[in-house]
Amino acid sequence: MRKNLYRAVGLLAAALAMPACAGAPVVTQVKNPGQGVSWSRINNRVAYFVLGSEGYFRIRLMNPDGTADRPLFESWPAGLPRKHQGTADWHPSGKYLIFTAEKDDHPGTSEWSIPGRGAYNDLWAATADGRRVFQLTQLPVDVGRGIIIPHFSRDGRRVAWSELIGTINLWDPRLQFGSFVMKVADWEDGDSGPRLANIRTYRPGPEGFYETTGFTPDGSQLIFCGSLATDNVWTSQIFTMDLASGAVTRQLTSDAYNEHAYYSLDGTKIVWMTNFQSTLGGADWWVMNADGSGKLRLTHFNEPWDPTSSGQAVWCGDTAWFPDGRGFLGSVQTDLIGGSGKIVKVSVN
Repeated sequence: MRKNLYRAVGLLAAALAMPACAGAPVVTQVKNPGQGVSWSRINNRVAYFVLGSEGYFRIRLMNPDGTADRPLFESWPAGLPRKHQGTADWHPSGKYLIFTAEKDDHPGTSEWSIPGRGAYNDLWAATADGRRVFQLTQLPVDVGRGIIIPHFSRDGRRVAWSELIGTINLWDPRLQFGSFVMKVADWEDGDSGPRLANIRTYRPGPEGFYETTGFTPDGSQLIFCGSLATDNVWTSQIFTMDLASGAVTRQLTSDAYNEHAYYSLDGTKIVWMTNFQSTLGGADWWVMNADGSGKLRLTHFNEPWDPTSSGQAVWCGDTAWFPDGRGFLGSVQTDLIGGSGKIVKVSVN
């Protein structure tokens, strides 16, 4: 009875809040378990990562509907570490994937090395068939050093990522995820394979959390989330930053916690996750115009009244837009500690 009441009240509230021209998004499950999505429109293949039987995350490839699923590395390439791998992103040509991989040898456990946490992770590239790999960075063996969430520019000429440069400080609200900077490098592909050149470092504010999800559509700026506006990682906001000057050009959000902002293929919209107005405490997907206007909630996983809700908090993450712009594939994290989750399809008008 109480659940039905929650649902009735919530549906009424959603109907009143949603513009009359907008239809309710349709959510369908594509892959469970699974995390992280990058869609190559050239190959029509989606890269994601999932916890393997040996206890480490592994990258897999599938069709957008979840079929034809296989591991990226069906035969293990020489030199590739055998611990955590994840957060892969396709080069626009479909020739390569870039991804993070945990070093084989380091002190302690792999707890802080799962994809998205970054400790002891380096940047790697692989050919689309998974037969060749290329190590792109060699960071010091230090729990306070690592890499998360690499992304290509739309023209494939540059790579952006966030780099951990200092360990977690629980006493400083800016550093409770660790100390990060953002990096941008030129992507060069020669006879011996790809490499990174002309690496630049950006930190457009005080020491804290800086996580980029890539470039603006024209490649002139980064879009990122960070603690610079609030000095608190738990109220991180979404920003854009000019690559030429290193200056923040726009703050796109101002409430609650915000992360994982991705542009639509036509560059007019941004889907991101936020815990704003979340009843269960997780984070849902919202959409806004590229200038930050017109914010609209898309999903209600964290509302007990919604049929997509499990009654437990979940956290929406990476997205990959459909070619027709009428929705996206996205990953929903169901366990922040273990990193498990599922991949869903969200169809919108």
